[in-house]
Amino acid sequence: MPEEKKSRSEQKREAIIEAAKSAFKEMGVQGCSMDKLAELAQVSKRTLYNHFQTKENLVVHIFQEMWQRAMTSIEFQYDPHSAVEEQLKHLLKEEVDLIGSEEYVQLNRIALAHFLYHPDDLQNVVTSLEDQEKTLDTWLQAAIDDGRLAVDNLDAAIEQIHGLLKGACFWPQVACLQPVLTEEEKASLTERTVNMFMNTYTRNTSRCSTSASE
Repeated sequence: MPEEKKSRSEQKREAIIEAAKSAFKEMGVQGCSMDKLAELAQVSKRTLYNHFQTKENLVVHIFQEMWQRAMTSIEFQYDPHSAVEEQLKHLLKEEVDLIGSEEYVQLNRIALAHFLYHPDDLQNVVTSLEDQEKTLDTWLQAAIDDGRLAVDNLDAAIEQIHGLLKGACFWPQVACLQPVLTEEEKASLTERTVNMFMNTYTRNTSRCSTSASE
């Protein structure tokens, strides 16, 4: 099925968002005016204000877009015939590549600085995303239902995974305490996290998908 062509309005909206991402990273939110954003996006000020009334609206939109992408954009379904450990490793590597990327870290740093002074905006974003179906949650629940994982508290298990990942590839980078991880470091983080998770939650059976005869 051919990709649906975007309308002129949609194209301009995307141009505004991309311009804002670049401008905020280079100049910060406070250092960038709406006039400058219109210039960078190559749209009129009227068009800019039709889509986003303030810079703050743009910050919230970008942050919401990033969080939604981190939670739902990774397409990966549980396979009952494949090794659970390898599936989890693939899934977490995709997540690490996203949340540990230079752009994701930089934009979150900008957004979180904004939310420090506008906590209500952050609460609104979190509330709007609470009901989103998350790829990791769905995959883990399928593995549990299939009897491949012994997890009594799914929410706690997910928090443990995110604590391990974000504690190494996201929060230290957002706080400018450590550089973005290299590909080798990302792979090592993924491996360690999967090993710790599997050692805690694997049932007393083989981690790999085996036939009844085995």
